[in-house]
Amino acid sequence: MGRAAAQLAISPPAISKAITDLEHVLGVRLLDRSRQGVEPTECGSALLKWSTAVFDDSSRAFEEIDNPGDPSRGIVRVGTSEQTPAELVSAVIMLLSPRYPRLAFSVIQARPFHCNPRPARAQR
Repeated sequence: MGRAAAQLAISPPAISKAITDLEHVLGVRLLDRSRQGVEPTECGSALLKWSTAVFDDSSRAFEEIDNPGDPSRGIVRVGTSEQTPAELVSAVIMLLSPRYPRLAFSVIQARPFHCNPRPARAQR
């Protein structure tokens, strides 16, 4: 909560209260809290996934309205994996930044995918 509070420039208790209020409104627990930290529940992960998508779509819409047809301005989103060398991504950004100073870059590293298959139901 402390890192989130620092990024959002608000107090940790304010973040906790906002999350608790949201949990109350939705009627589900969004986070599992423990001494080791905070992890999203299944519902929390779903909310994060869909709210991120809505936020990204809204951001793109505002960018398009603000910068119609200006390819030298906006945000370039780069998706990477654990295997992508950070030096490669940094080099590309360093190469493009002077040429396109009105571009912003957002680099997101994908989380590793782990699948725990459920046992198949017995045929009746």
